[in-house]
Amino acid sequence: MLRGTFQPDKLTGERYFRWRGGDVSRLEALADAVFALALTLLVVRLEVPRTFAEVEYAFLHAPVYLACFAVFLWVWYCHHQFHRRYGLEDPLTVALDGAILFVVLLFALPLRFVAELLYGQIFHGDIDVRGFDGEVARDAAGASIRMIGESDGDALMLLYAGGFVLVFALLLAQTWRASRRADVLALDRVERMVTRGTMRMHGATVAIGALSLASIALGLPGPVAGFAFFLLGPAHGILGATQGRAIHRAATEDGITE
Repeated sequence: MLRGTFQPDKLTGERYFRWRGGDVSRLEALADAVFALALTLLVVRLEVPRTFAEVEYAFLHAPVYLACFAVFLWVWYCHHQFHRRYGLEDPLTVALDGAILFVVLLFALPLRFVAELLYGQIFHGDIDVRGFDGEVARDAAGASIRMIGESDGDALMLLYAGGFVLVFALLLAQTWRASRRADVLALDRVERMVTRGTMRMHGATVAIGALSLASIALGLPGPVAGFAFFLLGPAHGILGATQGRAIHRAATEDGITE
């Protein structure tokens, strides 16, 4: 009974977009490995917790890890979707991919510290992260070192927002290049609309990240720049609803139902 109704082709791809990517390439495999490493840097420490307090801290700060995980899952999915949709792996695509992966690794740690700072601002909690308090500590050789603290919020926010903008600007560039090859890729009218919609989404994301950078340039506190990213939800919701209706209408006109 199940054999007659099960349709494997319905479990992959998108409703209005035929995926042109074939088997997972070495480039995509490399990207998966880099994202896995970045997630490890965000959540897992290099050493195993040695006290209950350290374990308790990890669980109490689960929202921080969840927020970081969500950001990287979003970037990963955008990257994955691009390669599944278009299957491009020309030299410039490889170069753009390499740039994306490099930036992802660079802004992994600033993302975690920014999330910690915002978490402290929202819940008025202690943001100490085993030395994440700006105080002077000692390294293994006894030398004096200053740990990252709340006073470094502006610089951390600058690093994170810069990386965020650069990643989505590169994703926008990749999608723009795919749109320029619409005829070669044999994209139909609806697929071209989906491509333009994706470019608008990435463009809005870049604009909001740039707004965060501008707020830092104007001297506003780091947390204010961080809260600018909460505009992503409404912006994507409005764009998604508007573009979704237009795409559905065009697909209906072209006789595309699935």
